[in-house]
Amino acid sequence: MESLEKRQLLASISGLVWNDTNGNASRGAGEPALPGVVVYLDANDNGSRDAGETFTSAAADGTYSFPGLVAGNYIVREEVPADFDRTFPTLSGARLFATYPTSIPSQIVELNPATGGVVRTLPTPAGLASILTGLAFDGQTLFFLTENDTLYRLNPDAGAILGSNVLPPRAYDGLAAMGGFLYALDSSIDDVLKLDPATGAVLGTFDLNAVNSTPPALNVWNALGEVPATNELISITTDALTYDNLVFVNAQTGAVTHGLAIPDSHLVNSLTSVGDEIFVGYTTGNRIDVYRRDSAIFQRSLTTSSGPYGLGGWGDTSGAHRLTLTASQNATGIDFGDRFRLVTITGTKWDNRFEVTSGQLQLKAEQSLNFEAEPTVNLTITARDAGGLELAKPFTITVTNVNEGPTNVSLSGGSVAENVAGAMIGAVSVSDLDAGDSHTFLVSDSRFEVALGQLQLKPGQSLDFEAASAFQINLTAQDAGGLAVTRPLTINVTDRNDPPAAIGITNQKVRERISGEAVGALSATDQDAGQTLSFAVDDARFEIVGALLKLKDGQYLDQTLGLTVTITVTATDSGTPPTAGTQAITIDVQANPHPWQNSTEPLDTNNDLPDHAVVPLDALIIFNLLNNPGTLIDAAGRLPVARPAGSELPFYDPSGDGFCTSLDALLIINDINNRQLEGEGESLQSRIAAAPVPLDSESPILHAAESQASSPDLELVLSAIAEDIAFAPKTALRRRFGAAR
Repeated sequence: MESLEKRQLLASISGLVWNDTNGNASRGAGEPALPGVVVYLDANDNGSRDAGETFTSAAADGTYSFPGLVAGNYIVREEVPADFDRTFPTLSGARLFATYPTSIPSQIVELNPATGGVVRTLPTPAGLASILTGLAFDGQTLFFLTENDTLYRLNPDAGAILGSNVLPPRAYDGLAAMGGFLYALDSSIDDVLKLDPATGAVLGTFDLNAVNSTPPALNVWNALGEVPATNELISITTDALTYDNLVFVNAQTGAVTHGLAIPDSHLVNSLTSVGDEIFVGYTTGNRIDVYRRDSAIFQRSLTTSSGPYGLGGWGDTSGAHRLTLTASQNATGIDFGDRFRLVTITGTKWDNRFEVTSGQLQLKAEQSLNFEAEPTVNLTITARDAGGLELAKPFTITVTNVNEGPTNVSLSGGSVAENVAGAMIGAVSVSDLDAGDSHTFLVSDSRFEVALGQLQLKPGQSLDFEAASAFQINLTAQDAGGLAVTRPLTINVTDRNDPPAAIGITNQKVRERISGEAVGALSATDQDAGQTLSFAVDDARFEIVGALLKLKDGQYLDQTLGLTVTITVTATDSGTPPTAGTQAITIDVQANPHPWQNSTEPLDTNNDLPDHAVVPLDALIIFNLLNNPGTLIDAAGRLPVARPAGSELPFYDPSGDGFCTSLDALLIINDINNRQLEGEGESLQSRIAAAPVPLDSESPILHAAESQASSPDLELVLSAIAEDIAFAPKTALRRRFGAAR
């Protein structure tokens, strides 16, 4: 027997071209065929028929076919006849759909692929309570797959149900539409099912693990998408050690072609592409990240109101059929619909902004009108039939005004002096196409406000150059319709001479009845480095020497006039111009009622350090003053009320009565005598220390002193002192006093 040669199984593509007279992209009863239309296989996908590319012409009944094709990817296009517009396949442009199954009720939303803004909201199939497991869009039909394995076909503009089929039971976890077929992912066993979109019939299955067994199993999950430009499927793999986490899969064989690395792949729940961009949906964080298809370079992130569980996108504006054929597959129904262009439009200006589509006069894509620039547009619409007869009629299009948001907010100026509360900064102006629109303002920094068109600091608010010489705020202008614009503004702070602050003193206590007493050293701070400070005080009894606050010579404080004294100290800097700061300081007046009495040993008139011994010289000092009173005491022996600060004068008032008399000397002599008389009781010194002072004439100590004056020893002492006073020259007495000191 003669052996047969190995033969290759061939595929085919067939369809028809018809005149879509009502422009609804679906062939209705009575709509005629369009014979002679050229249909071709666009091998290089450049949108035009090139030399060498396979083509055919529609037969008299509008049908065409391409037999004998090998398995592979094909792009089928038509050459649209003159005066016709293509209606099928739909020129969908760039469209992106997402599902929010966690919202109540569940929703399908169309999003702007560039901004993420909601274009329209569509209902899910009525009464549907199950969760979506897949969403896909082929440019004409929206496909919605639920967890109960029901596949719905929906109108992408209204959400109306076009049909439904129940798929074989599977753990579906993603849906893709490409090349006239649907692809469903069963992530539990890593299978991809190729489906007929019209019937839901399974046309083929490939096991991603088996196909990609070397390296180890692919293990995809959660999402399936499509890249029509390369006829590849995309999914997420858990085997990040072997693959990049976003994998591209050949839609015909299931083999991984390459991968791209994206972040947070374990949170991805949906995938699709629009043109050359891949859209990645995250249920955590409510966002869709956009990447370049060829490099995975991050483009932007779209914020969504809920986590998208499904994404469906399309970015082909060429009106082509994209197919992936298997061996012996006959792809039928690859049709083209064209509608005769009934009218042309002419006008006085900008007429090429308009077109008539499906009997509707409309603006072309990317065209718009502006009421402020052109409230009316004059057009002439010309209708021409197939025989070339025409009818022209002028029309006026009235443009209605809509609120347009402000386009800019700006500030004249932008500098403010420091330390000026409520300072004006500059005039605020708004650019808005709507003349006469009112605006409100919001400043990101709560210290500022806009009042009467001026940006200013709020009352009581000021800025500090030393803290920040410049900083940025955001100024928002919102019109009456709620539209707003925000711009960053830089505020510069100019430096000024800052006044001294934090005026302080090292001591706030002063002894009474000490004239010229020092209080303490003054200090202050100044933010302006390098400046010198001077001080002044408002109380004439005080003076400032350098930074030392003191009572003037001859001035003293007295508790009988008050226990405290409050003064105001002023610190002035050397800046230009000088600035000053003030501070009230309260001084405590400390008790010192006997300034001429030695507080350590009352009888020690010459302050004999360190042991304060009481000796005859202490009495002699008293007699010396009495003999030579000078100006220190008056005729009655009265001492001055205050003692000079730091004075080396003796303490002339052992009794503490404010007088220097012979009684003070007698107290000293009596104490000396007592200490010389052993066993005769405590000394007079200790009795004075225990007695209240000053001593008066009724004091028992004085009486004791008088009673002891007859002592022979005391008489000898007194006689010696008297002899010194009576016969010694005054100069000699002073020499003795000076030597004793």
